Amino acid sequence: MPVEVYDGADNPEARARSSNVDIADRLVGKLLLIHGGMDDQVHPDHTLRLADRLIAADKDFELLIVPGAEHLFIDCLHYVRKRGWDFLVRELMGTQPPAYRPAPIPIDELLGELFA
Repeated sequence: MPVEVYDGADNPEARARSSNVDIADRLVGKLLLIHGGMDDQVHPDHTLRLADRLIAADKDFELLIVPGAEHLFIDCLHYVRKRGWDFLVRELMGTQPPAYRPAPIPIDELLGELFA
């Protein structure tokens, strides 16, 4: 959610306090960045700038750009969810993900919840 919602659009100090780009050198832990290539709410450059800062700070991270995906990953939600699941299993449990995966979310169910 944009910082403007909380601190107002004309508050550069608030934006700086909430910017992962500005604090990339202090981020810790395992990081997975996922961005839809057709996101119309967050420009891919924002994610790539964060990746650039993480590289400059010698931080380990994974980056997944999903071609054709919009902000909510509606057409590829199952794939993105599976990749997130696998990342958490590998990094938090220290093991390879099992053969089973989260069940696909029926798109009509998802849209029904979003627009109810």
